[in-house]
Amino acid sequence: MAEIVCPTGACDLAELEGILKRAFVARYGLDPGLDVAAEAMAWAWANQDQVVAADNPAGLLYRVGQSRARRYLRWQRLRGDSSFPAEEQSEGQTWVEPALNAALARLDIEHRTAVVLVHSFQWTYDEVAALLGVPLHTVRNRVHRGLERLRVQLGAK
Repeated sequence: MAEIVCPTGACDLAELEGILKRAFVARYGLDPGLDVAAEAMAWAWANQDQVVAADNPAGLLYRVGQSRARRYLRWQRLRGDSSFPAEEQSEGQTWVEPALNAALARLDIEHRTAVVLVHSFQWTYDEVAALLGVPLHTVRNRVHRGLERLRVQLGAK
């Protein structure tokens, strides 16, 4: 399995924070994603020796964040909220398909995470596989199936 490689070759905690923010926003949406990333980073600062010694520090912190996210997910289910924002585009934003956010919100969390990391944040399939701790072919399948579902939902197929 490939490791996530930072631009400098080795990730420091500041670089890991950027990686985690993108990953958790892709998975849970903006507000919960940033909160979960912050909690994972708090754990990282408290456990720096363990993070530095890890073979895949981003993957370790991603798992820590997933554990911390359970509280957000339970709270959202109780309120009936979708974890991914289905909001309309505002003035001044780059144009995107108006129904895209709602279509992304309807994707299951694994497909949405893979599609957003690969196509919005320009991560490689190897980087996504390393972060999520899944085989490369799983990422390929999730991206392919996620895009197929988006095309059907948006009437592009």
